[in-house]
Amino acid sequence: MIFKSANIYKYSGAGNTFCLISEKEFEKGQWSSRPEFAKVICSPISGLCADGLVIIKELTDTGLDFSWDFFNSDGSYAEMCGNAARCVGAFCKEILSFPNDRIKILTGAGIISIRYYSPIRIDVEMSSIAKVRPSICYQIEGTNINMSFVNSGVPHLVHEISGPIILSEWKSKAESLRKKTDIVESGCNFTLFSISNCQNESEAPFINAVTFERGVENFTQACGTGAVAAARIAADKLNKNVIHVKMPGGLLSVDFSYDSPLLSGAAILLLQAQVV
Repeated sequence: MIFKSANIYKYSGAGNTFCLISEKEFEKGQWSSRPEFAKVICSPISGLCADGLVIIKELTDTGLDFSWDFFNSDGSYAEMCGNAARCVGAFCKEILSFPNDRIKILTGAGIISIRYYSPIRIDVEMSSIAKVRPSICYQIEGTNINMSFVNSGVPHLVHEISGPIILSEWKSKAESLRKKTDIVESGCNFTLFSISNCQNESEAPFINAVTFERGVENFTQACGTGAVAAARIAADKLNKNVIHVKMPGGLLSVDFSYDSPLLSGAAILLLQAQVV
């Protein structure tokens, strides 16, 4: 049997890393399944050490430009990821040489629109906020934790704290909250955020945020839907349309002035590889 090599690319969206491959390239290989390939290629041992895999299919005669299959590093399917969407936008422009700056993509959460300005600014028109439920309370490790539920394309439990976010203090709690299935059968991402104390009233406020993600089963460097979910709660509290979100891997901005949230940030090509 002859195995053909395929080109795959690793991108970073605010430190959230993804392996991107076109469907035509993917089909050159002899991989058993897409989820299994995701586990192998995202592995820090056998692969490229990434948070997820996106397989991109070019569409014709549909009014859309591309569709994607998105998988977490454990092979589980994910509906939507804002950081991955920016990386896909960069991939379509820089690698696939898509001629337009506006790109429409069909995801598991619906159609999203991307506008490519440069590697350091890519806008993603996210899915409309499907649902917000404030004042949810769980008792975890003997402590009552009040939070909100926000479906920003992916379900998130969002909890505001005051002061710095110390991940070691939240790891076990996040693991427990991520496995709660009474709202969503597959569980929710868990996002922590705090509002910066240094703010000029005339400027967009900053928040710090970090997300414990399904499929990765840990805190990640950034999460686009988590940034939107936390920004939605902060925007309601502060009565602001634009929120800057500082995540461990970089800075994102969310603008609620439109019908759907607009997520902005960078997407940087890290490497190109060939796989067989």
